[in-house]
Amino acid sequence: MTSNIDHFNRLVGLIVADLYEQFPVRTTIQATDLEARFTDDLVLRSLRGTDWENTLGPKGPVFKDTGVPFISLFGSTVYWLIEAGFLHSYREVDAYQSAYTVQLTSKALATLYQLPESIDQKEGSWGDRILSGAKAVGVKSGNVALGVLVQKMISQSF
Repeated sequence: MTSNIDHFNRLVGLIVADLYEQFPVRTTIQATDLEARFTDDLVLRSLRGTDWENTLGPKGPVFKDTGVPFISLFGSTVYWLIEAGFLHSYREVDAYQSAYTVQLTSKALATLYQLPESIDQKEGSWGDRILSGAKAVGVKSGNVALGVLVQKMISQSF
């Protein structure tokens, strides 16, 4: 079973890969663009006759395995990346926005330029590996590999 942290790692990898490829241009990342890359993991929740029907909370697709709305995970992930110093936002953010204009920080670039420890360095920096991993996402092994890369990158950055 996939957990929130697995979805988080994959989402971080996709966001960072997109921003790394676009750097130094300020880029707007949108929930709908990334949501399309999770279609096998999401299901539309029926709100009729449930407690959710009358709430002001996040609506839209949820992860099949955790029940967490995609927009909540997206917003929380971007917010965490900003708070952890990996992204710079050009306006105030909240956890339920569907789009953010952001740019990688110098901390993120320094981390992405690092060569991974104890791994074949011919494969390139963290940035190179995450970029190629993001392109392989959709294949189960690509999703797992991207998650592992993000875990290792984050752990080496602190």
